[in-house]
Amino acid sequence: MADKLPAVKTPIATVELIPALWNAWNTFFGAPPAHRESIWILTAQWGLETGWGKACYQYNLGNVKSVEGDGHDYQYYTCNEILPLAQAQRYATKSPATAKITTVRSDGKAVIWFYPEHPGCRFRAHKSLDEGVMDHLRLLVRRFDRAWPEIVEGDVTGYAHALRQQGYYTADEASYTKTLQGCVKIAAKAEVDYDSLPFLGQTEKDRLKGVIALTASQMTGPAPQVHENAEEPDDELPQV
Repeated sequence: MADKLPAVKTPIATVELIPALWNAWNTFFGAPPAHRESIWILTAQWGLETGWGKACYQYNLGNVKSVEGDGHDYQYYTCNEILPLAQAQRYATKSPATAKITTVRSDGKAVIWFYPEHPGCRFRAHKSLDEGVMDHLRLLVRRFDRAWPEIVEGDVTGYAHALRQQGYYTADEASYTKTLQGCVKIAAKAEVDYDSLPFLGQTEKDRLKGVIALTASQMTGPAPQVHENAEEPDDELPQV
């Protein structure tokens, strides 16, 4: 049974994440990655999305949404989305206390903020870094299947291009690629002894495989939504 967890920040250091990614890859595929660059790309993307782990809640590495009945532990925290104006207005009308439009744009879309406990700000939550990493890895393999081979090859430029093709981001591709390349360089400098990464015990492997099974069981339904803030939160959040 899924548990509701408090929305608590779980800061992660790069030197913590890299071994966790390595172990998750090993558990998922039965062997370590062929290229260290594969892990560096995953680390770089996490760094880009979460401010190098400073804006991470309950080990949800990619701000992945949760829905009722998906089997995942969950949490609520304030977020915003850019939606077609008519859709945003329906949300705001239906739940005026937890859904508020703050900006109407000239392109027919609106920025709407969701507040706990609106379904629009329900996110997956994990009880450990290893569980969060495993779920994140499985999501990337599933949802961004055309981009995944570029990670396997350790090709950051190809990965950025494939992500753009699959609609992961809407920013300028050249700018995104340059930023991601810079983050890869930072990840590569992390002081990690790859030759002495710890081996997982059988109990831990079995637990992580349970995360794989849960995520795999959802493959027949729609892919889970990955949230990307339309506006950055600040100290002046719209009041509920």
